Amino acid sequence: MESAAGGIRLAVFLVGHVRSEPCLDGIHRHIEGVCTYPVPHHYTRQQVADSINRGDAGRRFSIVSLSALVVFATLFTLAIAKSRRVEVHKRLMLLAMIPLMHAAMARVFLTLFAPPGAFGPPPVFVSVAPGLVVDLLIVVAVIHDWRRRGRVHPVYLIGGFAIFAVQVLCVPASATATWLSIARSVEALAG
Repeated sequence: MESAAGGIRLAVFLVGHVRSEPCLDGIHRHIEGVCTYPVPHHYTRQQVADSINRGDAGRRFSIVSLSALVVFATLFTLAIAKSRRVEVHKRLMLLAMIPLMHAAMARVFLTLFAPPGAFGPPPVFVSVAPGLVVDLLIVVAVIHDWRRRGRVHPVYLIGGFAIFAVQVLCVPASATATWLSIARSVEALAG
């Protein structure tokens, strides 16, 4: 629960600091130094470890975390590539954080709504609602843009749609033989 609250506080902080002038170097370097390696590295190792020895249900559910990791890596890479274009870079960095917060919000949902005695990975469709709650941060950013700039930056529209599409498409894709094959390959990499 604490990680979800921390992520939400960071998102609100970042939305408040998306300005047209250059980034505040001290804050930017502090956040960059803290988050660039440890968060995705730990996230990947933990998610792969959680799916091992959970059978096909664990392999199906691993699409949620691994697809979030792919979305994060893509947005983060684009943000680094666009670091000279401050407006684009800031928005891509904010969007890159969103998929990493889904797991934290899902834990909040499991704590509040899981039936007593529930064991093992839940069905994949259960991950959609927590993802949509975290996606509300994109809505906050869009409203902020609209009020400050009079229009919404295309990065929010394209990136927000991509994040939403991946969340929804995980449900049907998780049941395919192709995904189970990919999940077994990822498991093999973990040892």
